[in-house]
Amino acid sequence: MRALEDLGLLGDYAVWFITPSIYIVVTAVTILALGVGALLRDQNIGSIPLTVGLVGSVWAVGAVWWAVWHGLSTSTPLRLWVPVATTGIALGVTALYYWGASFVNITHLRHPLILLAVFGQLWDAAQNLIGVTFLGYSPKLVVTNLVYQATGFSGSTFVLKLVVTVGIVWYLADAKEEMNHTWWWLMTFFIGAIGLPMGVRGSLRMLLGA
Repeated sequence: MRALEDLGLLGDYAVWFITPSIYIVVTAVTILALGVGALLRDQNIGSIPLTVGLVGSVWAVGAVWWAVWHGLSTSTPLRLWVPVATTGIALGVTALYYWGASFVNITHLRHPLILLAVFGQLWDAAQNLIGVTFLGYSPKLVVTNLVYQATGFSGSTFVLKLVVTVGIVWYLADAKEEMNHTWWWLMTFFIGAIGLPMGVRGSLRMLLGA
């Protein structure tokens, strides 16, 4: 939705999809999905995770369809190679991480949620890499922009995020047995959740030439 707002596709509704309003909207939708999921679970016809996942998937697919439809209907040239490149880079480096983790005696380094967190952060890093290297963008975050300005290396953000992400998930994987189960899941999910949306947003914006 932030990508749609960036592209000016939300009109008067844009105010609901910028900070801080978007947090209220997402929280409300999440609570609604949790409530519906709980009702379906009690009726033995569904579950909370399935309901939340379905609502999120429909929302995401709808937003992407809206943006692509706008691009096609307005003859906006689509950079189809961008999402292919960003997703491919993120998947490729995540696969290398998975392979490398097999040589380390920490079982949870290859936990599915850890892999999701790594992929999410690397997708964000990949869209930054493509934007800076090929499309003349500059890193948005203060820290990453400072590193880029200091090094002049277009891949500086990617390297920085890769190192930081591996360090964080290494700690989480090593501490899984000692940490509270719920807190571990929340923290690990959070790492992925702050990367995935940025990867989607950046890839979608560049796809549509924004």
